[in-house]
Order: sequence, then C-alpha cells, then structure tokens
Amino acid sequence: MKMFHRDELLETGPAGLRDAIATVNDEMNTAIRDAVTAEFGVADESGMAVAAAAIKAIPYGLVRDYIARAAPIPVWIDDIAATASTAVVREFGGRTAAHQL
Repeated sequence: MKMFHRDELLETGPAGLRDAIATVNDEMNTAIRDAVTAEFGVADESGMAVAAAAIKAIPYGLVRDYIARAAPIPVWIDDIAATASTAVVREFGGRTAAHQL
C-alpha cells in the first residue's frame, strides 16, 4: 500500500491498470469527507487533517514496523489505534479553519 505513490504508478504502472489506479481511492475519499462533514459540520482543511491523522497516520504508524519486518501484528494494536484516534478526534475535531491546528 505504501510501497508506491499513486502519481508514480500513474506514470509507470501497467497501462491497463492506470484508469483503476487513478480512481482507486475515490470512494474512500468521499466516505471520509462525508464522515468529517457529519462529525464536524464541515469538511474543511482542519477537519480533513484530523481525519487523516485519526484514520491513516495513527494506524499506519502503529503497524509499519511490523509490516516492514513481515512480523505478525499484535492484536492489541487495534485497541491502541482506536484509543489514539478517538483522542485526536475529540481534542482537535471541533476546530475549524479559523482555529487551525
């Protein structure tokens, strides 16, 4: 998932897959924007940054070393990720663009 950047794959990936690569994250990005709007009232830059931290950066940061070592991911990672992500959303989620992070 993190081995290649999307833009790199669009340039160098198999020609038959480039259309799929270009749109692979569209549904996920729409769902995230909809969730941010539902949770915070608006999907502004701050809200999207909070969401990115909570649902992308925190979980990935917790598992990347295990993935790099091809080691089993401990079952407790889910609880840590949920706790950390919830804390970030609670602390920073209500801030609007006027009150940048």
